[in-house]
Amino acid sequence: MYTIKPLPEFSAWLSGLFKDGMTHRRLATRLRKATLGNLGDVKPVGEGVFEMREHFGSGWRMSYVQRGAVLIVMLAVAINPRSPLILPKPSSWPQPLRSEP
Repeated sequence: MYTIKPLPEFSAWLSGLFKDGMTHRRLATRLRKATLGNLGDVKPVGEGVFEMREHFGSGWRMSYVQRGAVLIVMLAVAINPRSPLILPKPSSWPQPLRSEP
């Protein structure tokens, strides 16, 4: 089981998806499944960052770091196959994200 701690920017973004009800429900369901221990399709993207991958629409990614049983969700994006996802370097992350578990 995991605890989800979204960054404020992620929470604001997810709340803004109420206009797109299906996407909001699917991503919220994915986070709820993660709290039960089912992370599903996950891929490491480097420097301690992982992404939960959702394969609907153009594809969605929710990036997170793990600190023990806590998942700190940082970012979510729709994927355009021609545009790679670029995450900020860990040195620019807030201190809680940089600290080791």
